[in-house]
Amino acid sequence: TLQSLLQEPRSSEAYCSGISDALSDLARLEILLHSMLRLARADQQGENSGAAQRSRIDVVGTCEAAIARLSPLAASRGATISFNAPSEPLHVRAEPEDLEIVWANLIENAIRHGRPDSEIQVIADRRNCSVTVAVLDNGNGIPPADIPRMFDRFYRGDQSRSRESGGYGLGLAIAKAFVEGYGGSISATSLAPRGTRIGVELPFSD
Repeated sequence: TLQSLLQEPRSSEAYCSGISDALSDLARLEILLHSMLRLARADQQGENSGAAQRSRIDVVGTCEAAIARLSPLAASRGATISFNAPSEPLHVRAEPEDLEIVWANLIENAIRHGRPDSEIQVIADRRNCSVTVAVLDNGNGIPPADIPRMFDRFYRGDQSRSRESGGYGLGLAIAKAFVEGYGGSISATSLAPRGTRIGVELPFSD
């Protein structure tokens, strides 16, 4: 875009339009760069998971922080985010920033792929020796063929939907890398008659 602007004189409107397009491209590159850095950090954290004692934190606070961050995006689409958690703390050993990134990626994915004017549900709970967090939307669900690969890096099952959201197929991969780095697991389920549930389990810390 910038090269084309230098090839011949143009009107001020054409220059403004071209610069605006270039800034949009740079913004997308910045998002991709931050995503790649987060993925690299998640990989490194997984390799060094036993090297240092992690802080003991309450998952509820990290969920609330992620919801606060994504609420403006939800509101822009007429959607709401509900949060349900027990009154007692849900302790895990992890870095708060890492878990906020996980929940934010899952919630953003639900907002972008859910139906407009819908409710995104975030549910945190304890199950035996695990802390569980689930994010549910009421979109079109996931084709069975996409479920085994949806956490792969750069995989985007619905190309038209991916173009609309501007994603790179890294959000769920980043979430998986952080979750598994903390000894947890992540899975996706297509709900009937519509919707998707992304569930995370992390080891509970006494």
